[in-house]
Amino acid sequence: MAESMGLDPDSSFCDGCPGHCCSLFPELTVYDVFRLALSQKRELPEFLLLHYAQDDDAYPISISGKMVKMTLERGGNKCIFFDKGAPLKCSVQDAKPGICLAFPYMYLDGSALDTDKVPCPAPNAARFRWTEAQKAILADAKWELDRHSEIISDWNSSARERKDLAEFLRFAAREIEYEKTPLGSLTRKIRRAFRKR
Repeated sequence: MAESMGLDPDSSFCDGCPGHCCSLFPELTVYDVFRLALSQKRELPEFLLLHYAQDDDAYPISISGKMVKMTLERGGNKCIFFDKGAPLKCSVQDAKPGICLAFPYMYLDGSALDTDKVPCPAPNAARFRWTEAQKAILADAKWELDRHSEIISDWNSSARERKDLAEFLRFAAREIEYEKTPLGSLTRKIRRAFRKR
């Protein structure tokens, strides 16, 4: 797994790191939430936390009249899935959120940030080398962020009477399933065209 992510196969990228990135509050997409729920077979409240959105948060969701964002629950000062004994420090490696999977690269304002802009210790960052696999991971992360943004935009524009997170997640699940159909995909493309104007 390490080699496919662009890591030196003789050492773990995260060896010796105290888990700086696992101390952040990464914003989750609906895809992240569903992936984690399915892989962990856990109820959402066990790992999902809502925070009031700040003015600079990219994807605020209207829930009960408040703008919020979804993050992972904490276990102390780390993500609840942090595992200091695991090679990549994550107990949900196969279902981890897109922002975590793409780390130490991430998208900000549509551009990939480089390793010198993220909190990896220097020896760890030196072990990372760019690969085609990492490009694919970033492309997937960007695709999910774009779809997540569209789902939230549709929800927020029609959420006046909607109340809770469960209703938002049902809406998101329907939207994801609908986009898999030819008509749903076409509808999304038309909405995208009008948003760009």
